[in-house]
Amino acid sequence: LKGIPCKVNLIPYNPIPDAPFERPPDERVLKFQEVLLSRNYTATLRDSKGRDIGAACGQLRASA
Repeated sequence: LKGIPCKVNLIPYNPIPDAPFERPPDERVLKFQEVLLSRNYTATLRDSKGRDIGAACGQLRASA
């Protein structure tokens, strides 16, 4: 990102059944945001709604 004016939206992964990935711990996401902010990038943490009912970003496609 060096030299590229940008805004970073951080959206933690939303787990789906049988996927080999896991949602990172909140502490890890916040630490990554801190790293970006310390380097003068705009970094916004976004949270998907509907995660508790399996309807967050990426979860509905997995069930279709």
